[in-house]
Amino acid sequence: MKNGKVDGQVIDCSTGDEYYQIDVPAMQGKFVSSVRAGYLEILGQIVDHCCLTMPFASPQANRIAGRIYDRYHVAPDFPWKSKSFKAYGVFRHLDSGKWFGLIMNVQRGLVTKNDDEQTVDIINLKSDSMPLDDRSVFPSYHMNHKYWISVVLDDQLDDDDVMRLIDESFRLTGKQG
Repeated sequence: MKNGKVDGQVIDCSTGDEYYQIDVPAMQGKFVSSVRAGYLEILGQIVDHCCLTMPFASPQANRIAGRIYDRYHVAPDFPWKSKSFKAYGVFRHLDSGKWFGLIMNVQRGLVTKNDDEQTVDIINLKSDSMPLDDRSVFPSYHMNHKYWISVVLDDQLDDDDVMRLIDESFRLTGKQG
């Protein structure tokens, strides 16, 4: 795997040389086409069985998404079609469909209220404790500041602490919340 893509070579067993014809689009004979199709099918199977889908930009956001799935059996859905928002992942209660989290990739300055243009993953969570710290936890970006917070997922706040905030949000947005 290189650059996030599965790659390989086909070797001609009779000569020991690479069978480069599968990489040449102009080569369209019956044999080369069948070898190419078989090769692509095998690569697809390798991807399906050995690679993890990483829907978010930051490693911490992807780890947190995995922990949410492990704990609540909830995978993010991506409801927006707009190119600007299509990578925003919503976590919903299975029974009600109510949101308890939203991961977005935004400019840091939108949550820190400065001119920092670096993009970061954040998760918006409902909170009644409002543990704002001017480092990782801020008033919510793009949601009601009274009830929601934004947590920057840049590993400054460890995964266990983020999960405690997610647990609170899950509880607050549940049937009784």
